[in-house]
Amino acid sequence: MKIGKMFLYIIVISLIFSAGLVSAEEKEEPKVTAKVNSSASLVSAEEKEKPKVAAKVNSKEILIEEVDFFIAPELERMEAMGQQVTPEVKKNFRNFWVEQSISRELMIQKAVTDKVVITDEEVEKTFTKTENKGSTLPADKLKQFIKEDLMIDKIIENNVMSKIVVSDKDVEDFYNSRKNEMKESEQVKARHILILEHTSDSTEKKEENKKKVETVLAEVKAGKTDFSELAKKYSECPSAPNGGDLGFFARGQMVSAFESAAFALKPGEISDVIQTQFGYHIIKAEDRKEERVLPFEEVKELIRENIKREKGNGEIAKMINELKSKATIEIME
Repeated sequence: MKIGKMFLYIIVISLIFSAGLVSAEEKEEPKVTAKVNSSASLVSAEEKEKPKVAAKVNSKEILIEEVDFFIAPELERMEAMGQQVTPEVKKNFRNFWVEQSISRELMIQKAVTDKVVITDEEVEKTFTKTENKGSTLPADKLKQFIKEDLMIDKIIENNVMSKIVVSDKDVEDFYNSRKNEMKESEQVKARHILILEHTSDSTEKKEENKKKVETVLAEVKAGKTDFSELAKKYSECPSAPNGGDLGFFARGQMVSAFESAAFALKPGEISDVIQTQFGYHIIKAEDRKEERVLPFEEVKELIRENIKREKGNGEIAKMINELKSKATIEIME
């Protein structure tokens, strides 16, 4: 999403359920009613113009357009990666996010019941950070989402996270039992210049792209201008303003052809033209980290936070299931 940390706890909740952290004993049946309109063809034009409702939680409506807001970036990401987005995939995404939206609404309602207070200053502080990250939502809508997320944050902190204690022994035991897993993979730090190419491009456009990247490569190889400046000038990747900087990345994080080329380079070396599904790349390797076992002192606080998060996820799931068991939930079809 383009909203930074927005909707953090929807993501947390998603991970809880997708990871199967809620046991069968913890799952309690909410009072759910499926509502099917058997006379859809008889719906008036006036009715069709009304916002479509995905679900109701204690009479509070969750609109389909709100659910679609969460779905759209995920579907765009899949398409960008070349994955097929079928009607079935879209349906499954919508069903999944309806469930997550229900959980979110239950948490918001609990925050209201518990009289959680969020100040205008807190909202404005987060709004400024979020707005700078390119949110496409209208300001008033974005501020409302921010306020609700901060309410959920406080509910989780007050009811779950503040009560979890992780001892030094817990941390040491975790590290010692999984020392073989405490490895940092081999990584490469690289910059690149990308000339985009789309499958829908005409033959003429594709030829133009190929000539352009060859011209850019010749300029790079000439070495008269710094690579980062050439990236700013020519690259069509979002990393262009930063000189094409991709930071450090490990194997498995980039598409295959790009990864193979990047890891074959020594620091300071520049690749020939590399073609991927995104277009043409010219890569410069800047640094390299070999695989290593991470020392305890370096990772102990991360381990502590992970243990706390794991315990917290289970408790959050229990809280949501308890809220569901007491709620009236209506899912529309």
